[in-house]
Amino acid sequence: MANTQPQKIWQKALNTLEVDISPAVFNTFFKNTTAESLDKNIITVLVNDRYQKENLELRYYGQIKSALDDITSEKNEI
Repeated sequence: MANTQPQKIWQKALNTLEVDISPAVFNTFFKNTTAESLDKNIITVLVNDRYQKENLELRYYGQIKSALDDITSEKNEI
């Protein structure tokens, strides 16, 4: 898989999430994230700090997973 593939999938997920999440929340928790890898339906997303990671995991995991599952037509883990 090309190195750009995880980021392309992640960008599509971000585009989907941006519609459903307030601009303030999106800019705080999602805007500065990148996808590092996608291997066996596990996407690794890089974040800036622990606070951002915890908020994405605790508050937005379901929405993120749903967006990724829809985009890839597979069940994914983050």
